Amino acid sequence: MIDNLLKQMRETLGDLNSLTPTKMKDLIETTVETFRDLKTHFESSDPAEREAAMSAVETIKEAFQEEANKLYKKAGMDPEVMSTFIKNPMNFTQSEWESVADMSKELESLNMQEPKTVRETPRRARRNKIVRLVG
Repeated sequence: MIDNLLKQMRETLGDLNSLTPTKMKDLIETTVETFRDLKTHFESSDPAEREAAMSAVETIKEAFQEEANKLYKKAGMDPEVMSTFIKNPMNFTQSEWESVADMSKELESLNMQEPKTVRETPRRARRNKIVRLVG
């Protein structure tokens, strides 16, 4: 599933001239589906499965950042200007803005953060150990 998302992302964001609101909406929907799937793996009791999900999230994050940097360069905008542009509803039709806003809310609701169980490593307690001396 991740490979499909990465391929779609590169195809969608790779050519600004063919970028349409429909293509962006499709990409966002695929992204949401992928993150929903990954979220179920985050909740697994299997540490290897959680670690694999975290790795997948990092891969997606890096790929999106790479594509975003390419877009900034192609558009001749820095990230702040692009962010301001995207956050302004005046730059979109009403239906485009509603679609983008809905998908953004859905992505935010997934809250794909590394669970504590993956981040924390068990500590071995050596304090207060009773030592018995024989002899």
